[in-house]
Amino acid sequence: MSLFAVVSQQLDNTAAVDAALRTYPGKSNRWSTTLAVVAASGTAQSLVSALALEDDQRHGLFVVRLSPDYYGYSSTAFWDWIKETFQADANG
Repeated sequence: MSLFAVVSQQLDNTAAVDAALRTYPGKSNRWSTTLAVVAASGTAQSLVSALALEDDQRHGLFVVRLSPDYYGYSSTAFWDWIKETFQADANG
């Protein structure tokens, strides 16, 4: 399992983030209205397919696999979730 960032370029398009949370309950975390982090198997392309978005909802969508080399500022709960997810992936 890998961590992916699901990012919408358009501030008024929350469909991808909403779909990520709905498609991956318990394995996704909303950071903002335009960014979700998702724990999923497969590729970025397979994750986008699983979101089952309409063509107009995919415009401006960016999905990328994250690495365990990260840094930033957010809630402790968010960073703890990311750390635990990476550790679970490393432990198989």
